[in-house]
Amino acid sequence: MRTTASPTDLGAELGRFDPHLVVCGSPGWTDSGDVLAWVELPAGVGRPARIRVGDSKREAFGLTLEGLLEVLDATEEHVGAEAGGAAERTLPGPIHPTS
Repeated sequence: MRTTASPTDLGAELGRFDPHLVVCGSPGWTDSGDVLAWVELPAGVGRPARIRVGDSKREAFGLTLEGLLEVLDATEEHVGAEAGGAAERTLPGPIHPTS
């Protein structure tokens, strides 16, 4: 199931919907660690997207739709691993570790 939320409704939607993955492009919202995976889209050109799936954190310059779908796949595999399924998948490149 997918849903969208305005910046003013994001907090309420996170609590109500309890998502596995959040893709956020609104300034002022940062990854609180409350969801399994978070993608923070850059606010400006030349800045990296910040990506976290589980404990794995990365940055990606020029994140494409294909790259975003790979993050979705990694999130789904992580959910499966938590449910006793397949092993976790690492995040794909071109992604560079954050500090």
